[in-house]
Formats: sequence, C-alpha cells, structure tokens
Amino acid sequence: MSSEGVSLGELERDALTEIVNIGVSRAAANLRKMVGDQVSLSVPSIEVVTQRRAARLISERELTQLVAIRQDFSGAFAGRALLIFPETNSLELVRAVTGDELTAAEVLEMEDEALAET
Repeated sequence: MSSEGVSLGELERDALTEIVNIGVSRAAANLRKMVGDQVSLSVPSIEVVTQRRAARLISERELTQLVAIRQDFSGAFAGRALLIFPETNSLELVRAVTGDELTAAEVLEMEDEALAET
C-alpha cells in the first residue's frame, strides 16, 4: 500500500464495485420498504485510500457539516467503508423513515437514546 492508497487492478476494482453495488442495492430495497417511496441509485464509485487521504479529500470537497455511517469489515482483507453525506440530507432521511418533521436537536436526542440501548 502506498501512502495514498491501495493499488487495485481493473478486475479487482470491477469486482469490488460490483460487491458494493449489490450491497447498496439491497440497502436501497430495504429503505424503499421503510419509507414507502422510490429510492434512486447511481453506480457507486470506488476509491481505496488511506484514512489520511480520505480525510483530506472530504475536507477539500465539502464545506458543510457531514454525517457518516461507518461499517468495518474483515476477512481476506480488512477495512472500513463510509457512507458520507451532508447533514441536511441526513435529516431528510430520518424524516422519511419516521414520517415526522424532526429538528436536528430531536434527531440528536433520538441518536443518544439509540446509543444508550446498545
């Protein structure tokens, strides 16, 4: 691994993209059931980078508050996948799932309650 990321061949990149695409499609199908509405997807873009490079890329591109969902994985290789989007979009997602017009403070309160249950 270089200081900037892992070098993948074209076949490896295609396989990883397809695995992510399958996972995202399954998640979208479940989300569609939860919100009772269509969920639009685009083909994911895959870039394998170090944590330092990821942080730099995000800070260069985004000026708004962000929310991330993290999934660690292990097996033949280990890593961490992140789904990152603007905070305003996260509020829209929570509202779609709950059917409520929640404020950011109410969402944070729900988050604290959910974490206390785990």
